[in-house]
Amino acid sequence: MPEPGTETDRRIIGVKKTTLMIFGALLALSLALNLIILGGMMSYKSWRNEHAAGKYNHAKIEKFILKQFPAEQSGEVSEILERHRGDIVRTYSTYNNHKTELADALRQKEVNRETLARIASDLRRAQHDISVVHHAFMVDLSALAPIELRRKLAKSIDKRGPLTSRNHP
Repeated sequence: MPEPGTETDRRIIGVKKTTLMIFGALLALSLALNLIILGGMMSYKSWRNEHAAGKYNHAKIEKFILKQFPAEQSGEVSEILERHRGDIVRTYSTYNNHKTELADALRQKEVNRETLARIASDLRRAQHDISVVHHAFMVDLSALAPIELRRKLAKSIDKRGPLTSRNHP
């Protein structure tokens, strides 16, 4: 048995205890960073699947919008949401149908330039329609929104730029 405080006592399996502690801390830090990166990648994948894929989860979005308004306005906000829901769902559905059509056309052995051009035109029109519907929706909500909420929206626009088709799928 080594004497306490001797060089042999400060070693475990032939390695200094401080070296092992530093190695353990680096290993723990590496594990934490890997978990953070993995979590970020999974969040991004979820966001891509839900938002950028052109899907419209109206229940989730409407719940978020309702939370932004004072409780006493929930009836009026719900009425606006209900009034625009059909147009929003329809435009996203049209957009998704054109994306599916484009993917199918790209899988063909022979490229048909006219078909691709038509589908690209249909996609542009569908993106435009999404913007038109969203802008009408935002106008109705903004007319009802209290000044604090409109200022928050204005700040977001200043930060990210105006709401245009580039912010949509």
